[in-house]
Amino acid sequence: MGVFLTAVMFLASVITEGGSLICENCLSVTKNSCSGSFDLCPKGVTHCISAMRNKTVGRNVVLTAFKGCLKPGNQTTCGKEVVVTGAGVFLRITRKCCDSDNCNGKKIKVNPVNMTLNGYKCPTCYTNNSTIGCTPVGDFLCVGKEDQCATFTRSGSKPGEPVKWHSVSGCATTDACDIGHFSIASSKIQHFDVKCIPSNKV
Repeated sequence: MGVFLTAVMFLASVITEGGSLICENCLSVTKNSCSGSFDLCPKGVTHCISAMRNKTVGRNVVLTAFKGCLKPGNQTTCGKEVVVTGAGVFLRITRKCCDSDNCNGKKIKVNPVNMTLNGYKCPTCYTNNSTIGCTPVGDFLCVGKEDQCATFTRSGSKPGEPVKWHSVSGCATTDACDIGHFSIASSKIQHFDVKCIPSNKV
């Protein structure tokens, strides 16, 4: 009986602590899923997030899965999908949000990538060693919902690694242009710039 009362009192203290949300927290930089502990979010957090990133450069595919408490200022990114394709580069970030305790505990699921040509094209290039961007080397045929021509330039670093610069031009979704910032907890962004214009008809 005493154990039961102690458990009830602890639960009550948690509930009264600002009504904090409980979300699963985890990070994997090698897989398309992750699992971790369920923790109280900071006061003011109203949503949990599950996110997955596929960054492919040439044949090098890096998958990142992330779950956690969503910062209130990032709530506008919920349900939006960032897709950027160009010369040897593919980037896709999917974010899903929910607003109840433990709601992000399920496996992260994303829909298949729509690779159907949509009749648009954009100038394309990629570099990972220049602070001034890259020079387009031709056009790239856009797919799916990519209706913007975008140029992204950023510098960032992973823990314990030096800062690297990346620049890519190619096709992008409107969400990619609206959201802009592509970091999901696995890297620290030093500089970020995005410029978008409507894509061209083929």
